[in-house]
Amino acid sequence: MAEDTQLETTLEQPQPKGNAEGEEEPVQLDPYELSEENRRRISARMDKRLAVDKFSRTQFERAWFRNVCFYAGQQDIIVDGGRLRQKETPAWYPKVQTNKFKEKARDIQSAVLQGRVPIRYLPATEDPASAATAEIGERVREVIYDEAKVDLK
Repeated sequence: MAEDTQLETTLEQPQPKGNAEGEEEPVQLDPYELSEENRRRISARMDKRLAVDKFSRTQFERAWFRNVCFYAGQQDIIVDGGRLRQKETPAWYPKVQTNKFKEKARDIQSAVLQGRVPIRYLPATEDPASAATAEIGERVREVIYDEAKVDLK
């Protein structure tokens, strides 16, 4: 972990490139230009993180797959030997007819597509500081929408 934090502080800054004709133009540094050493360090850091994360990814994939199954209407699924599969049920077993998961997903999709996502800031307690924080949240949301020009999209 110590190497990871040092990476951010030890990245080399790009050097200005000289002007071949000797003109007096100010040289602009490209802040996104990376030296080969920095590219190598970043690549090594990414490889290290991916190697660690590939073992914990299955926890998330199971939840993702379960969500996809629920959205598709396959709500009778179980974990069998570390794998998800559809639950075997007798023919008389009642199947789920309503898909609340899909209903809520479509509600969220339509809210996002309309432009303004309905976000409400409510005070968590009766404390005046909590009420003030909620009011500030409402005002900040309006500023963010104005800055991002959400209504024009």
